[in-house]
Amino acid sequence: MLAHAKAVTAYRELALAGEIGVVLNLTPSYTLTDSDADKKAAGYADLFFNRSFLDPLVKHEFPKALCEILAAHDCLPTTSKDDAALILSADIDFLGVNYYVPRRVKARESEYDLDYFTPEYYFENAVNPQGRFNPYRDNNEILPQAIYDIAANIRDNYGNIKWYLAEIGIAMDRESEGEPGADGVIDDTFRIQLMEEHLVQLHRAIADGANCFGVHQWTFIDNWSWINAFKRRYGFWRLDLETGERQIKRNALWFAELATSNGFTSDK
Repeated sequence: MLAHAKAVTAYRELALAGEIGVVLNLTPSYTLTDSDADKKAAGYADLFFNRSFLDPLVKHEFPKALCEILAAHDCLPTTSKDDAALILSADIDFLGVNYYVPRRVKARESEYDLDYFTPEYYFENAVNPQGRFNPYRDNNEILPQAIYDIAANIRDNYGNIKWYLAEIGIAMDRESEGEPGADGVIDDTFRIQLMEEHLVQLHRAIADGANCFGVHQWTFIDNWSWINAFKRRYGFWRLDLETGERQIKRNALWFAELATSNGFTSDK
């Protein structure tokens, strides 16, 4: 955050006509039950993974609860007053949001057995037994509603700062995408269907006042990931690792039409 603040400050000193922002990975936390204990667990997860960045960068304040927790575990970073002030004074013009999957949590049921501190001291990660899951991405939960919830959170708690979806994508593996059809197009309909569901929620959020101005789908071409190499595919175009050949996917044609017409018809 200090490097970010210095970059914003340097940009402002140039007195350019453009805008500057920051991209954050926002992952809403959801409970398994409506119990107070589970809700408290979700609050802790949100504090560590979302508010720890959003609050200082957008609201210009460090979350008091987070500072108290980190101090209690002897994990509070040492920051000079000047550096802290610089972080909190760096105004951004917009926010970029990366979103892929929701986070499910529950109150701790087992004893925390690590000899060092992690956020999971205050909650346990969970799996929603009634959830939908992506069989091509480690059975991660599919929850388009999360897009609406992110938008509502920014609208209600962060001054409705303007923002855009900097990354959103649907992972598939090569086998599940299949081979090109007679028209030469790879038919990744599963990806299109899920993207539609997420964008319907974004459209609903905009209708309810969210200040979102754009969407970038991840990504142009299948690329290497530091987590799983080329196992998870996101591209509009397939990359053949042996020949270097590029093959277009139906998602690319769908997104091109979406961008051209600025919308699509859906019954969702």
